[in-house]
Amino acid sequence: MKQTSEIYLTKKYVKKEEWMELIKTISNYNGFLRTWKIIITHENNQIRYFINTRCTLPSTINNLNSFLLKSTKNINKPIQKYSLLSLPQIGCSIIDLINYIEIKNKGKLHYLEIKFIKLYEEKIKSKIEFYVEKNSIIKKYKVIFALPTNILAVDFEGNKRYFYKSSPKYLDINKTFNFKNLRKLLLDVEYRNSLIKQLKYNLPISVIDFFLSDFNDLKTKYYGEAISPIIGFIDEMEMIPVFNSEQNIANLKNTIKENFFTLFSLDRIKLGEKVTKTISGLIMQQLL
Repeated sequence: MKQTSEIYLTKKYVKKEEWMELIKTISNYNGFLRTWKIIITHENNQIRYFINTRCTLPSTINNLNSFLLKSTKNINKPIQKYSLLSLPQIGCSIIDLINYIEIKNKGKLHYLEIKFIKLYEEKIKSKIEFYVEKNSIIKKYKVIFALPTNILAVDFEGNKRYFYKSSPKYLDINKTFNFKNLRKLLLDVEYRNSLIKQLKYNLPISVIDFFLSDFNDLKTKYYGEAISPIIGFIDEMEMIPVFNSEQNIANLKNTIKENFFTLFSLDRIKLGEKVTKTISGLIMQQLL
């Protein structure tokens, strides 16, 4: 069964080399002699990227930090009436193709598809097709002599007319996560399952599997060693009003960023050893 994921870019210019690493990695996941696709859609100047594979992909892949993946519904391919050949300028991107087609008054490019198949080792074969609509007639163009990485790599900083779908936030920490919710995550099975259900398209499969199966076994057999120390730590942290508040409070990162000099006073005697070290770590994390 084929799976579709949307690609969210984490920066405005993902280079050709990064796209190539993504192509190699997913080709390995998908397997030898098995076809998979990268689909690009264009609507109202928004460029969106999708992957269609025979395997389930995690939200993040290896060290490819420029991409985040989110499972989504399948993308329907347009149905064409005519099929033609296209010989684009060498090195052109999807935006270059869109602009060229509009300048030549050929119509609107709404859908582009790149098929990949891994033949052996590092050899990956690709085929590029795009669909153009004009006067309610759709034509399919088969692209020859074009590299997928050139098509995919777009400098959105230099092409401000177009925009991409940036990476979503998995959790709004200020609104949904505090030590009270962490306690519920560990102890309240209904809350934990509802949270996983809500975020199932954002979380890696391994995280979902852990909390639905392994965590319950861990909690039952090793509560004293694995869960109890965390609950004790939460109890200590909740003694500090700022960590037990459900009201909107100043964001630590923004406070440091917006002020030239910020002084943090931590009383080890009042706070205790663990709490002092934890708060110090949080502050250092924002500075480094």
